[in-house]
Amino acid sequence: MKNKLTPSSLILLLLSFIPTLIFAQNQDMQQKQVAAQQFLEGKQFSLLIHAENQGQAIKDFIRFENGSFETKDGKSSSAEVSRFAAWQEADGTINFQAVIGTPEGLKSYIGTIKGENITGKYSLQPANESAVSFVLNGVLNKSNSETVK
Repeated sequence: MKNKLTPSSLILLLLSFIPTLIFAQNQDMQQKQVAAQQFLEGKQFSLLIHAENQGQAIKDFIRFENGSFETKDGKSSSAEVSRFAAWQEADGTINFQAVIGTPEGLKSYIGTIKGENITGKYSLQPANESAVSFVLNGVLNKSNSETVK
């Protein structure tokens, strides 16, 4: 007598692999997050933040240190140091997100780092108002002589 796979037994067999697949995906994402945080640790990027039409740019910089994210602009406006989320893609690209609460409102940074270059979006959302978005571009500050104060 041969073992036959019925549709219901096949479904049960496939369902039994779901926890293994989810566990593997979670482990992969955790490894990507650890790799990104290790890469970013102690790095600082000089930024130019400007409107989509490439108008006048505001200089800023961001720093990743001790698992925290901070900005010069944020620090000058009494912002709190913020946590951030980051993950590394297979090609080495780092993606990150951070949100900082300030008296002016919520400031969010969403960006991509490829090598020494950073691109992304900066948004400010004042309380009870619509968010205003800007483009950010920058480079790794190799000297770290300019610090966030």
